[in-house]
Amino acid sequence: MRSKLLMIALISFMAIRSSATIVVVTLAGTSFSPANFTVNPGDSIKWVVSSGSHNTISAVIPADASPWSSVLDATTLFFIYVPAADGDYTYRCDIHGEEGSFTVTTPAKVGNVTNDKIFSLSPNPASGILHISFAENNSPATVSIVDLNGRSVLKQGVNSGAADIDVKGITNGIYLVLATQGGKTTSQQVMIAN
Repeated sequence: MRSKLLMIALISFMAIRSSATIVVVTLAGTSFSPANFTVNPGDSIKWVVSSGSHNTISAVIPADASPWSSVLDATTLFFIYVPAADGDYTYRCDIHGEEGSFTVTTPAKVGNVTNDKIFSLSPNPASGILHISFAENNSPATVSIVDLNGRSVLKQGVNSGAADIDVKGITNGIYLVLATQGGKTTSQQVMIAN
């Protein structure tokens, strides 16, 4: 049963991430909307002008990212940028002074997943604290909580056989708990209900 649930979760994760997202940023008056957002590498950002003359220019970007500069007006209604590098980006319009930013983060990767049960968790659903116990008490482990878009929302090292993970800051929903210990990674689904 656990193998089937793991396969369903992994297939769902792969299906969700198999298509890129397009974030549309509208320039109207003197503001970008949305002004701040997060995307994954390969997603597209499309700046669209609703009226007037504007531009979008990269300001501060990661060292391995490509800069951009594009006029947006009645003849050039939109500009598309596809970031490939993780990091924080800021951009601006020199004409009106508006500024915006976005962050590019690579989703967490599921490593060598095994059917061996290396940990248990409770309670499920979790509210506030999630308790994790490992089968091996003397081996350090890493615990990640990953949303269904593959984004890591929490990562924590565990040096003993058990840990209490504070999940109060995590939005309610269904997540995968990935635990790696001794070169093996297993996952279990958990519902956060704060």
